[in-house]
Amino acid sequence: MIEIRASEIFSKEDFYKLINELFDFSNRVSNLDGLFDELVGARKKIRIRDYKILYDRLGEYGLRIIKVFIDASFILDIDVDLIS
Repeated sequence: MIEIRASEIFSKEDFYKLINELFDFSNRVSNLDGLFDELVGARKKIRIRDYKILYDRLGEYGLRIIKVFIDASFILDIDVDLIS
């Protein structure tokens, strides 16, 4: 399982640094399209803890991050948990 702790994210740069450290992506991810593309190969359960903080700190972009993971859950059948 991969756990993303939103409490550790204060900027877009923090998010992408953390994502690239946690996941073993074949390419470095630096935008949301790239994130979704790389999630195609992800087969581990993903947990996003304190996910509401992403919106609080990153605004609309934080909401778009959450949407990418939700879309991946439905479209790619990846197990994603959003924990408050």
